Amino acid sequence: MFCSYGGSPRILRFFCWGTVIEWSQKAEFERWIRMMGKEKVEGGRAVIALKVWKVQTSCGYGVPFLSLSPASNESTGLEAKLQDRETMGHWASKQIEKNTLREYQKKNNAYSLDGLPGLKVAVTDSGESIWWVEIKTWARRIFGGEREALGVGMIIGVIVVMLSQMVIGITK
Repeated sequence: MFCSYGGSPRILRFFCWGTVIEWSQKAEFERWIRMMGKEKVEGGRAVIALKVWKVQTSCGYGVPFLSLSPASNESTGLEAKLQDRETMGHWASKQIEKNTLREYQKKNNAYSLDGLPGLKVAVTDSGESIWWVEIKTWARRIFGGEREALGVGMIIGVIVVMLSQMVIGITK
């Protein structure tokens, strides 16, 4: 995830798998450096190669504004400070005035961008029970994302049962 701390707020999310190619993997590291149009990068430690399957942006109004001001000590000269953006508070107060903030949260905050349960009040407001959503999330993780581990576990279980039956049969 990348955030813009400047005047124009923006959030950029990459949904991806990453691979680290360290400088000690000389041939592979140099190949990636050349793909970026460089011959070498002095002091470069690694290249992070991403396999991106989804890119998403959002407004970033909740990201603070980064400002530079004279530093309190002499060593750096400037000091970075994060300031709240007035835009988020202004937007939220308008939603509260119109009595639409809970509806917005119900629509946009019940689930995260990757489908996980979000704000509990938003889940409840959308008519779902928290425990049921948690069970569905658990089941999706086990039977969806961790299918390989589940399959390997089942195979090992079958092998253990078969071996134990063979041992019991031999000892009789």
